[in-house]
Amino acid sequence: YTHTGEKPHKCDKCGRGFKQLTHLTYHLRTHSDVRMFTCQYCGKGFNQKGNLQAHVYRHTGEKPFKCHICGKGFTLASTRNTHLRTHAKKKPFQCKYCEKAFYQKNALKSHYISYTHTGEKPHKCDKCGRGFKQLTHLTYHLRTHSDVRMFTCQYCGKGFNQKGNLQAHVYRHTGERPFKCHICGNSFTLASTRNTHLRTHVKEKPFQCKYCKKKLSIRRML
Repeated sequence: YTHTGEKPHKCDKCGRGFKQLTHLTYHLRTHSDVRMFTCQYCGKGFNQKGNLQAHVYRHTGEKPFKCHICGKGFTLASTRNTHLRTHAKKKPFQCKYCEKAFYQKNALKSHYISYTHTGEKPHKCDKCGRGFKQLTHLTYHLRTHSDVRMFTCQYCGKGFNQKGNLQAHVYRHTGERPFKCHICGNSFTLASTRNTHLRTHVKEKPFQCKYCKKKLSIRRML
């Protein structure tokens, strides 16, 4: 079925299709509670031999799958293969609704389920009413309403309720700006600030006013 694209072998648990029966047989193990393969270091069990091997590499520190271009090592061949696409600038997984493409199929799936194209924000904060496209974003946001400061600065003792906010604060003490623009070399303390800056190079304006339809590159300018 290489040329036809058909996937006649269907999983009766999740409906996923496979071109070859052997691939379906291998996949069915992911639905099983039986852990046939056990780690010799910690006793953790796995239902696939490949998953055990990747786990063992974490104990041993091995990274046997090398990138032949830059020499970087990986514990999984699939991770190495995904990395190789970054050298070739190849993004084989294309969104059918927009021009955005991804290196990984899972990233495309996340793009589809994130309500990017529908504009829906079904996950609502019960404190302020703000809506979010993804549940993880709501969970992260809820910490802003909490008085608990779980993360403390080692330099001045200031507390934060989000780890990312602490890290950005620490960079002010150390002077680090780890997030660099690959186009002009400008550096930033936050990845989000760097990403916003990148839009100025590509003239991308993803935020549109619902009243006049004007598009802006930064959300807070709406």
